[in-house]
Amino acid sequence: MGASKIWLRYPLGFSSLAAMSDAWYVASDGKQMGPYTGAQLAQFAKEGRIVAGTLLWAEGMAEWVKASQVAGLLPVAPSGPARAGTVRPAGNPAARTVTSTKSAMPQPAVVPTKPAIPFATPAAVAPTKGAAPYATPAAVAPTKGAAPYATPAASAQMQNPRGSGGGNYPYFPVSPVSYGVWLGLFCSGLLSLVAMTLMAVSINNQIKAGVQPTMTMMIVLYCVLGIGTLFLFSAAIYQLFILARAWYCLRAASPRTTPGMAVGMLFIPFYNLYWIFIAYNSLAADWNRLASRAANLRGAPRMSEGTFLAYCICALLFPPAAMALCFPIVSQMCKCVNFMASRIGQPAAMRG
Repeated sequence: MGASKIWLRYPLGFSSLAAMSDAWYVASDGKQMGPYTGAQLAQFAKEGRIVAGTLLWAEGMAEWVKASQVAGLLPVAPSGPARAGTVRPAGNPAARTVTSTKSAMPQPAVVPTKPAIPFATPAAVAPTKGAAPYATPAAVAPTKGAAPYATPAASAQMQNPRGSGGGNYPYFPVSPVSYGVWLGLFCSGLLSLVAMTLMAVSINNQIKAGVQPTMTMMIVLYCVLGIGTLFLFSAAIYQLFILARAWYCLRAASPRTTPGMAVGMLFIPFYNLYWIFIAYNSLAADWNRLASRAANLRGAPRMSEGTFLAYCICALLFPPAAMALCFPIVSQMCKCVNFMASRIGQPAAMRG
């Protein structure tokens, strides 16, 4: 078998060839080992460390597969007739030699109870204590809608952000967001509205004094009003974009909702009175639980659940206060999203 290339045969009733991946993962004794190159896998198979039932995974695969389904990986047993064996009756060395043409029963390879030394790399990721996510391919298959960039094992480890502590949170690309952009849009809108208010008061005083405002003043007034409204509208849209990106960061942890639903449901009349608590307050709760649970997110910034709850309540009862609370909640969401965006690595080398 050529160690430079390994072809994968998918178990779906049809065959499909895929180019070799330079990052293969091996499941053994409830642990994920790797990454390994194709040459390393070939050597492990030759040494008997990888057998037909060993589970393998590489980036781009939907689930773990058995080594027997990776064409060309396992050594091919000789197909010709077995060599004749010589059998002599016990206690009679001079007896006639009996030739047996029956092929010998191949002895099954024994999978070690603990991974061999070549598998024990610093990049190995241990599963949640007490769990056995590598028992069968179905056990490690990612949840529907889970992050396609996370390994199935890592996705299974972090299925529930509201559960007990466990392994590492999988890496997947996240684009950063800018608090400065939102702040510039929001403050520009507020300043424009303040200027418009002062101009309106001035025009009203002139009318009371019997002086008719000029057409130029009225045009400037409406222009300032339009510009301020445009800035505030843009800030609101960008805030929803940041909200969706924050929910996207939880995609591999079975979040309560999706980024699209978190934003879209806010536009449904009356139902949005309830949904605002899910979109904002539940985001803070789920993020904090995930950050405290995942070993590689212990240093992540936290969201203030009290501040997010107060924002939701004020948005319903006293909108001016909610506008003031926009500053801390948008800032916290940006910090969390940018923390996820700053993680550089791959599934086998997830950084905290």
